[in-house]
Amino acid sequence: MLTSPNKPMVFHWSGKEGQPTWLWGGTDGVNMYVYNPSNFSVAYAASAGDANTLDSIDSTGFLRYYNASNSITSTDVVNTPSYVHTVSTTGGNVTTATKPSGMDNAWGIIHLHTHTGNYATQLGFGGTTGNMYFRNAYNSATFVDWKTLLDSSNYTGFLDSRYVNTSGDTMAGTLNMNNNAISNVNDLSFADPGANEGITWTGGNGWSIYESPDSLTNAAGNL
Repeated sequence: MLTSPNKPMVFHWSGKEGQPTWLWGGTDGVNMYVYNPSNFSVAYAASAGDANTLDSIDSTGFLRYYNASNSITSTDVVNTPSYVHTVSTTGGNVTTATKPSGMDNAWGIIHLHTHTGNYATQLGFGGTTGNMYFRNAYNSATFVDWKTLLDSSNYTGFLDSRYVNTSGDTMAGTLNMNNNAISNVNDLSFADPGANEGITWTGGNGWSIYESPDSLTNAAGNL
C-alpha cells in the first residue's frame, strides 16, 4: 500500500496500548483519510452519559448536587431542578430574606421533593450558628419561614425564656393553673401587703385572705 505521495506503508499484526493521535478510515472503501479519535461519538457511550437508570434504579430517586449560589429564592420549590432530591451549596448571592436569621453564606441545604408538584421539604445546615433548620412548602410555590431544630447545645436559648424551668424560675406574667392543684408546698410568700394581694376564692362568695389596714389600702395592717 502506498501513501500520497507514493510512500510505502507497513501494517503490523501487533496490538498496541493507548490511543493514537490519528486513525485511518473512510466511507467509500477506496479513499482513506486520517481521523481524530477525540471527535468520535460511539452511540451507546454517548447515551450512557445521560442514563435514566442505574442498576434498575430510576434516576429521579438519586441524590443530586446543585450549586444554587445565584438562584436560591423564597420560591425555591418551583425553581429547583426537576430531580427529586438535591444537596445544594447556598453561599454567594443568596439573599438575607431566604436564609435563617444570623446566617451568612457558609451554609447548605438538603432539598426533598415529597410529592409531584409544589410539595417540598428542606433541611438547612448553618456554619455560622452551628444550628440545623427546617422549612417546607405544602401545595405552595413559596416556603414557610425557617424553623430552628433544637439540640443539647442550643435549646436553652429558645426554651428557658418561654417555659417554666423545673429547677427554679421567675415568672414574667400570670400563671393560670386551670383549676389544677399545687401540692407539697413548703412555703407560700407574698411580695407585699395590701387589699386583694393574697388568696382569693374566685368561685362562691369570693372570699379573700390578705393583709391590709381597715381602710383596705395598699399597706400593712390586719389579716
